[in-house]
Amino acid sequence: MSLRCDYCRYAIASAVLQHLSATTDCCMLFATHYAALTAEVAGNARVALGYMAAIVGDAEADGNGARSITFLYQKRSGVCPSR
Repeated sequence: MSLRCDYCRYAIASAVLQHLSATTDCCMLFATHYAALTAEVAGNARVALGYMAAIVGDAEADGNGARSITFLYQKRSGVCPSR
């Protein structure tokens, strides 16, 4: 089975999150590519949003067009800020 469309993958991620939050006492889920899911679960009392703190460098300052990232290994509450 090939899931080539982003909407298909998002729909699966959303369904899994809704199922786990409604039927289990899952203590943590990790998502990297579905930031829009935060809006779906913002009012869900069984879900607490969090993210890993990081320092993201400036692509121009780094000189090679790529941003550097340094993970601080600190969990922060709330929605991850976007750049």
